[in-house]
This record gives sequence, C-alpha cells and structure tokens, in this order.
Amino acid sequence: MTIRKEIKTLCGMCPWACGIVVSVENEKVIKIEGDSDHPWNHGKLCPKAAGIIDYVYSPDRIRYPMKKVDGKFERISWDEALDIMATQLNKIKENYGAKSWAVLEGMSFVCQGFTSMTLLQRFCDVYGSPNFITPESMCYLSRITANMLTLGKFPAADPENSKCIILWGHNPAESNFITAEHIMNAKKKGAKLIVVDPRKTSFAKKANIHAQIRPGTDCALALSMLNIIISENLYDTEFVEKWTTGFEELAEHVKVYSPDKIGKITLVPEKIIRDMAHLYAASKPACIVEGINTLQQVPAGFQSQRAMLILQSVTGNIDIAGGTVAVDLGGPEIPSVANCSPLRLPELVKESSMGQQQFPILVQGGWTAQGMLLPDMVLTGKPYPIKGLTVVGSNPLLTWPNSNKMRKALEKLDFLTVILTTMNETAELADLILPEASFLERTEIWEILSISFAKPFINLRNKAIDFYESMPDPEIWIKLAKRMGYEKYFPWKDMNELLEYSYGPTGLDLKTLFGKTNCIPFGEIKYKQYEKEGFKTPSGKIEIFSSVMKQLGLEPLPVYNEPTESPFGSPELAKEYPVILTTGSRKLQYTHSSFREIEKFKKKMPEPNGEIHPETAKLYGINDGELMIVETKRGKIEIKAKTTEDILPNTLSIPHGWAKHNVNALTDEKSVDPVTGYPALKALLCKISPKKE
Repeated sequence: MTIRKEIKTLCGMCPWACGIVVSVENEKVIKIEGDSDHPWNHGKLCPKAAGIIDYVYSPDRIRYPMKKVDGKFERISWDEALDIMATQLNKIKENYGAKSWAVLEGMSFVCQGFTSMTLLQRFCDVYGSPNFITPESMCYLSRITANMLTLGKFPAADPENSKCIILWGHNPAESNFITAEHIMNAKKKGAKLIVVDPRKTSFAKKANIHAQIRPGTDCALALSMLNIIISENLYDTEFVEKWTTGFEELAEHVKVYSPDKIGKITLVPEKIIRDMAHLYAASKPACIVEGINTLQQVPAGFQSQRAMLILQSVTGNIDIAGGTVAVDLGGPEIPSVANCSPLRLPELVKESSMGQQQFPILVQGGWTAQGMLLPDMVLTGKPYPIKGLTVVGSNPLLTWPNSNKMRKALEKLDFLTVILTTMNETAELADLILPEASFLERTEIWEILSISFAKPFINLRNKAIDFYESMPDPEIWIKLAKRMGYEKYFPWKDMNELLEYSYGPTGLDLKTLFGKTNCIPFGEIKYKQYEKEGFKTPSGKIEIFSSVMKQLGLEPLPVYNEPTESPFGSPELAKEYPVILTTGSRKLQYTHSSFREIEKFKKKMPEPNGEIHPETAKLYGINDGELMIVETKRGKIEIKAKTTEDILPNTLSIPHGWAKHNVNALTDEKSVDPVTGYPALKALLCKISPKKE
C-alpha cells in the first residue's frame, strides 16, 4: 500500500530557510516544492532546492557511526561510538583539563537552529570547556558586535521601502535571491542604486553609481563619504543633536579622509565618491545592504561596520521604514544568538576561552572562542595545549584559512571527532565519525529571519523522514551527557522536549504548532522606538564615539587600517607578489564547501575559475581558460583563468570551498583586525604565472 504525505518545513541548503513542502511516499522524499504560503519566499526557490533530494540521498551520506582502524573506517554501533567519545573526553579532561577539548562548528550546523547550537554550548559548559568555536571567528559576529556597541541593538536594512540602496560588498544575485528581488522591486519603484564592489556584478551594471573599489579599503570610502556629508552640512541636524554622542569628535576626525586623498587609496575616482555621498544624503529613506562578512575580513573590518552605521545614523536612517529596522520581540525574547538562550550555563566554566584576553569585545560572555588561534595552540601547546577537537557540520580544511597549517594541526590532535551528514576532507582525518541528521530529518526552530532581516515571524522545521542511523545533534549530546554523568543538566528525552523547555517562556504552544505550520508570527516592527526607550547604550544614544571601546584601549572612532598585504602598505612584498587577491565569491548553487557532490550542480559549474582582467592576464602571459599558478607566502594552487573586464585590473578573485583548487591554501589565519581577531581573506597579495606543460 502506498502511503503519501506532505510536510511543510524549511529548506536548509543555506541560512535563509525558505518555506518548502516535502512530498514523501513510503517514507522516501519524492518531490520538493516551494511553500506559497510562506511570507519569506512565497513559494519561490533558488537553484539549491533542486538538489535537496540528491543531497539527502547522496552516496556520500554518512549512514552509520564509524571509527578508524588501521587507517580505514569501520562501522560501529551508536553505543560503541558514544562510549569511545565519553572515554576520550574524560581522558583529555583528566590529563590536560577541560579547556584542552574544543568544539568547532560550521554554517551547516548553525543552519539547523539556535537550540541545537546552544544545547551543544551547554554540553561544553557542563564539561568545563570554554572553547566553543563558531564561524563567528571570521563571519557575522563582528557586525552584530559593532551594532550593539554603536546602537545597542542589531537592526537590518529595509531595501523594499528604500529610496536609495547602497549594495556594499554584496552580490545577492549569487547568494540570496530574495534580497536580490527586494532590491530590484525597489529599483522599479524608483529607488536609486549604488554598488560598491571590485567586480562589475549584475547589480553593478544596473546601478546608478558603481564604485569599483580596491579590496580592503571600504572603511576609508565610508569615512570619506562622512567627510563630504559633514563638511557640506548634508546630515540630519536634528537627529544628530538629539540622538547621537561624539559627533563633534567625528567631524574633526574625518577631515583627513578627503575624497581626493581617499580616491587614490580606494581607486574610486573623487567624483564618484562625491556623487555617492550626495545621492545617499539626499535620498531618504536610504539603507546599506552589505554582505554577511565581506567587509569584515580585513584589518579595518570592524571599523568599516562602525563607519557604515555612523553613516546611516548621521543621515537619520535609523529605525525608519526604508532605512534600518528591527523586530521588537516583546515580552520574553526568543532563544537566539542575541540573548544566548536559557540553555547556557556559563557559570560552570572556570577558564577563559581562546582569544578572550586579546579580543574581549568579540569573545563576550563565552559565546564564541576566537578559532583563528586554534592551529597554533595545537601545534605549539601555548598558552595551553588543545588535545581534542569535535568538528560539527564543518569542513575547516577547505573553509578555514591557511589549510596547510590547519591540516598539520588536525593531524597532531590526540582525538578528532567529526559529526556531519556527508563525507568531506576533514572527516577523512577523523578518529570517529558520527552521522548527523539533515534538515529533513529533524525538528527545530529557526529565528534568523526575525533577527537578520527584521521579519516578524520565526520558522518551524518539521521532520519529514528518517535516514538510516542519522541523529539530530542535540540528541547526540543528550545521550553523550547521560553517559558522562551529566543527566541532571540534560533531563530531556528527545528534541521535542528540549524545544518545549527552551521556548517555554515565549508562550509558544509547540505541541499544537509542530507538523501543522512552518511559520509563526512573532514580534512586530516598531519605528522610532528610541523616542520612548532611547538606545541601549551607556549614554542612551547612538555612540558615534564609543565609550566602551575607549575603556578597552581601542579606537573609539572608526579608523582606516591599510590591508596587511597591499601595494600601498607593503610595497616590498608587492614587488614579489604584485597582484591583489580577494577570495570567497559565491555561486548560487553552492554554500561554502557544500553540495559539490551533486551532479546537476557540477554540470553547471564543475570547477572554479580565477577571475582576472584581460590586461592583467596579458601582462603575466596568461590566456583565458588555461591553468595558471597562483602563489602567496602560504602556498600555491593551480586554477583555470577566466579573463573578464568586469573585475578591477591587477585583482584576482577566487571562490573558496573547492578541494582540488583550494584557495585557503593561499590565505592566512593570522588575526589582523585588532578588535575581533578576524583574518584577512578579502585583501591579500599573490603572484601569478601560466602553468607550463
């Protein structure tokens, strides 16, 4: 007898969690469609969704727990796997202390939901390890932190209602099709579009102004725009006087960022800088839509974010439709990265996490350790050794910088566990592999739209199928905790009980909601909320001059720092490595290193290309479509050249996440941003040459 059902749930192929309807026949997925009732994607799906079934049933899926025996993986039971892990964790704690075991989790794990993430943090808390490493070591937390210091909250751009949109270091056509649609709809209604990008993206070609910027100089450009807006009295005087502190200091500070000087630094002509400033200041409401981490992975990354927030603040584009807005959750907040969830037990941790002394602003409250320090700690044992590592939903050999060094560190560990859905390069080095449930095999709640896009709802991820012995991450940690004697801290029997506990304070009746919907209205957007409550900063106002940063001995006003490797900042190095390298550009069918095994995706893009201007290629004897050698101080790779006039001359752009052409063999994990410890992935130096037969 054929049993067929339809389940409303969420796509998990990227963080944006579009609503989908999964058709299941005899417990197997046979069709995926967009959910037309979902208020985020309204039934539309990007190309990734076409690969969901191939991903779930991939021959590379991990079906059972496995341990490495004589260099090969053997299937074992869950009981044996959990016993092995408990034994090894106890051994590390006894011999070296709890801080010598670390967890490194990736974006695919983050995409499952904050309950999964904070439950794992709870396990770390109870075990006693402060070293919970997230993608925020180089990703999104810099933006959140800059917002909290400056505004006391984390609002989001509202391009749908804007009259002027600056698309800064972001190409949503290749990463977030819904944001791309919102921008184009606004443009059709008459909104002006400014694009800041070293490449002539599809949006840049449609823009009113395209600032083709030298990678890594965005902070200088934003400060130069402030120079113009302030010197020409184009700012919102009333808003600045009433709701900001530090404006006078800013006005004096930005005088040195004159557009003629900054034009030479950024390679953006002075006239374009002036046109950008005039158009943005004259168009209200206006917003800035930026990439997830594009602007932060340089020495001035954190300061770039602060400069852009100040740019929006002095023009009065805070808390208004078409500017930046935030969801007021009201009452008990939903458990999230914003409030660290009731699951956390940080009081049980007695040690400081890696990076907490060097980067206290980023590593606040034990939310994340600064993982850029991990390889050196493993290899040198200083300031203390890391002996064990559990990698969850990540492939750091491809997605973390300085892959050669990362490999050496992973190989030196006493015990490496990897929890994932699909076999990858990092897992090949593991001692133990545990099969992680995919997004169709678990129940969860996902809140990122309410936080990152100011959408007043949260999403439900409803389980659709089972897959062999795969298990949702929280259930793995609950079972392991009970084996290790932590049962009083982990009383839940399954994911449903855990979610009911975690979300109980919100008043959500999950028992009546799961399985019946994938979207719950939650919170509301309140404009100009500061008029009643002020801003949640020490002064109650927007802190242009940050009192907190001053207390910590950091620059209280945004300051531009030249990239550590550049023709301007390191001219001697540029003699040997004369080409600017920027990394990490997106392709819509892939997320970081994921989904390379899906055949229909490989047909569209079987391998990456290094995009380079024809004049630059000719200078170094490189022909379009031929292999070239790209080399930095860290290593070298071979990659096929793609010549295009759409990229700034003397610049090479290479995507990441490809095993055979791994750009992270070229990058450096060294912390360059003095505030966050982020590495420089967007502005490095390299040399290029044709591959000789």
